[in-house]
Amino acid sequence: MPGTMQPARVETTDVVVSVVLCTYNRCDMLGEALESLLVQEHAPPHEIIVVDNNSTDATREVAQGVIARSAGRMHYVFEGRQGLCHARNAGVRASRGCIVAFTDDDVRVLPDWIAKIAAAFQRWTWVDFLGGKVLPRWPRTPPEWLTERHWGPLALLDYGPGVREVNADWAPCMVGANLAVRRKVFERVGLFHPAFQHRRGSCSAVDDHEWQYRAIVAGSVGVYVPEIVIEAAVQPNRLERAYHRKWHLDHGRAVVPIEPLEAVLRARRGEQGRPRFARWPLPLPPYLLARIGTLGLRWIWHGVRIQWEEAFLVECELREAIGFARGLLNPDPRPEPAPRLEARRGVEPVSEARIRASA
Repeated sequence: MPGTMQPARVETTDVVVSVVLCTYNRCDMLGEALESLLVQEHAPPHEIIVVDNNSTDATREVAQGVIARSAGRMHYVFEGRQGLCHARNAGVRASRGCIVAFTDDDVRVLPDWIAKIAAAFQRWTWVDFLGGKVLPRWPRTPPEWLTERHWGPLALLDYGPGVREVNADWAPCMVGANLAVRRKVFERVGLFHPAFQHRRGSCSAVDDHEWQYRAIVAGSVGVYVPEIVIEAAVQPNRLERAYHRKWHLDHGRAVVPIEPLEAVLRARRGEQGRPRFARWPLPLPPYLLARIGTLGLRWIWHGVRIQWEEAFLVECELREAIGFARGLLNPDPRPEPAPRLEARRGVEPVSEARIRASA
């Protein structure tokens, strides 16, 4: 039976893929997420690092119970600094593989998840990071208005059936719950930046996107692989319009600090910079005021025509633009540089060729 499969013991020097799963106070969901990692099929030698981000529930006990059945493949790491970036960075520092794959405690990975990650890096040897689909596990039938156009606040992702290169020309966010990175890239561009992780009271964070922008600006290339699939549990409150309204307002503010990176990517695409006026008397730029005004008129128009679904979609865009304006009016202090990952000394790195040998 799949649920009783025991993974073979793996030696330290054999690790190709290090899976990092960060968790905080979700002991009721953690066990299922870990079980899905234990029964991987046709996977290369790998390890699973469970990072407990200062949980106060039974997280440690649940993790240790699964670790006891992992034949040495699964490890527990405690990170006392609160925040997903701190937890992920702790997992990267503890990793031994040349590929680091990330997932979450509310996720079930498919049985071929690790194998397909390794195969993708074998196929596209120039690629530095990759992501795939994040599909929903609904707590109940979702409302009719909650179509794929509203998947952003749910951290769901489906960019279609085709493989696409992620670069300056096309740089959407590969959700961190289904993200894999060559470890050497962290040594070159840095780790996840805690300044961009979730803040208390906010629904949105842009740490995944900021890291990917930073990597692309530094010359890295990614790829979207639709065959690499995970299933994420959707929290019941995220099926409510109120959550989506707040998320878009928070997200608009959250993206303000990464605007300089996005401007670099726009320039590489050959797009003209946003116009600046030396004597403009208002604190907000003209393009943003124009966008807020246009979206406001469209929202009223759809409401008058009783086109409620379109009206709500435009309302979300409007709230994001207003959030962006708030971020410009009350900017955060400039963050320090991202934390670095020192190159490993005294440890022979796992050869990239090991990926091909084990695939």
